Amino acid sequence: MVGVLFWMYVIACIFCLVGVFLAVDEKLIRNRIIGGLMMVIPIGFMLSPLYVEYALRNESTHVVSFNGDGKIEHVSRWAVFCWNKCFSVQRSGIVAKATVQLITDNPKARRLSYQVEFEVTDFQRLLSSGEIPRTLPIGDEEVNKTSILRLVRYHLYEFNNTFSKELGSIYNPLDPAQHQRLQAMLRDYLAQTDLDRYGGIRMTRLVSFEVE
Repeated sequence: MVGVLFWMYVIACIFCLVGVFLAVDEKLIRNRIIGGLMMVIPIGFMLSPLYVEYALRNESTHVVSFNGDGKIEHVSRWAVFCWNKCFSVQRSGIVAKATVQLITDNPKARRLSYQVEFEVTDFQRLLSSGEIPRTLPIGDEEVNKTSILRLVRYHLYEFNNTFSKELGSIYNPLDPAQHQRLQAMLRDYLAQTDLDRYGGIRMTRLVSFEVE
């Protein structure tokens, strides 16, 4: 509805300009009317953030609009006309960090820190999960990213607790085999959670890990 009103506003401005040139002969009056319209049109675009959500912060940012029943109506890489039933979210390249105290036979305590990259696979499931706050006027991208990271970190904490002993064999960040092993462990575990099925979020890769 907001999008329709916006385009009606633009079309009305265009018709006004055409009408000025067709119906007004006096140059002074015409110039004043045109000057007034030239002020109104920029104001409309300046106020556009009130009724348009733009996806300009990140190359992977998307804007999603939904109806009163919580069903996705439109997904755009650029912009969506909306007021309160939409949100912007980074679709890929979402990086979560986690740290675990390793349990090893070596009495020396070690800490494993790693970064995992995630992507949004299904906007409908993400919206239905309730993790994205339906704020007014428009869902903020940083708030939504924080909500996604909170959901992701929950499962990473569970992973750390479940495999705290097995992770003791991961100690060399420069060893490709260990990188692949940790990535496989994370991927297999997260695939068994409800992260994708419930939240529409999937792990894409292990970015890096460090041992202290």
